[in-house]
Amino acid sequence: MSNINILLSTIRKFKPEGQRKIIGLLRKQDLGYDDINNLSVSLRDDVFQKGVASKDIIADSLSEFIKRSYKECNEESFKELVSQLNQATNIVQGGTSIKKFAQIFSSRKKGLYNFAQKDLKDEKLAEQIKNFNPTGNIESDAEVFVSFLQKFNLGIGQNKYLNIYLDKNKNKNLRYLQLAYNELQTISDKMLKFAKLTIPPTENPEVRKLEKFLKQKYKLDYIHLENVEQAENVKKCLEIATQKNIPIPNNIIVTPYFFENGISGLNRLSSDLKTTIYIAANPVLNVYYELLKTVSENLKEKSVLFADNLWQRLKLYSTERPEHVIMHEMMHSKNPILLCNKKIPEKLKDTVCNISRYAKQSFNFQNDEIRNELLTKQVLGGLNPKEQEILNILS
Repeated sequence: MSNINILLSTIRKFKPEGQRKIIGLLRKQDLGYDDINNLSVSLRDDVFQKGVASKDIIADSLSEFIKRSYKECNEESFKELVSQLNQATNIVQGGTSIKKFAQIFSSRKKGLYNFAQKDLKDEKLAEQIKNFNPTGNIESDAEVFVSFLQKFNLGIGQNKYLNIYLDKNKNKNLRYLQLAYNELQTISDKMLKFAKLTIPPTENPEVRKLEKFLKQKYKLDYIHLENVEQAENVKKCLEIATQKNIPIPNNIIVTPYFFENGISGLNRLSSDLKTTIYIAANPVLNVYYELLKTVSENLKEKSVLFADNLWQRLKLYSTERPEHVIMHEMMHSKNPILLCNKKIPEKLKDTVCNISRYAKQSFNFQNDEIRNELLTKQVLGGLNPKEQEILNILS
């Protein structure tokens, strides 16, 4: 696979110790994202220039490889492969959610009926739930379960005022902001109730044991960790939060139900002023990567997509730490729903773009997200002088 060529072209940018680590990794037969990510973390102090992140050096090499290799791809074949992978990712991601939902539908049918009727005030949905009897065949029942989930999510998220947060004029009006704030809390109440109602019990005994331990140690109201990987990430974040005096949420939910539009995490404040963070159990990029590995042909198009997947992972957030998303959501609790209308000077735009792809997309649009991304990086890896300057402006 072409990841080997990428690393070979990158190796000269590191000190001898870093080069030895790269050469050691190249001996692996099935080089994957986790290998690249772990290497990036371990190379932190092995770059020549002070303050240069190893993840950025690797990401830059990936970018050059993509630009160079894409020219050799057949455009139609490339588009067809991308389309197939996107479709398969949605099916796998959505299928996991539907399977989980189907497992508990019968046992919690009455609760779902009451939720639709009382919380969503949707009599039609309530009657559909009441009259539906699943066959047990996930393929034949899937369409109905998808419909139920969509209607629940639509009902929970219905709003009149939430768009105020992104309206440059209305978000300066305290009356409108109060209405939006109250509405968001109502939605948060419904989200938490629905999550507790629909998320199935944790199956892995080790994860269940960790849930019980963390709930007692950190005095959590509710916790669901879903899988070993995310359970360990949550544990690390809670330890860091305790050391750094970061507010610990009241509820932590690693959810099997996928978030739309690439969202991997949420932080919500309920009407009782308790915070819940939601983390996707299996992010889209993970599913996409695993499906890409199943493509049998050793195509140039496949190599480009592998490189793009790795690049996105390295550049999406400001650190390469696997617990980044969880810490980012926990950090939102320092200033819950606090908007930042301060503008970042144009001369610092390049610095913002280099923080992460997420920060780049938010430049002078959602600067509260840039501030939160910088706070997260500050805790997990530290800031360079220009990043600290931006954080000072936004704080």
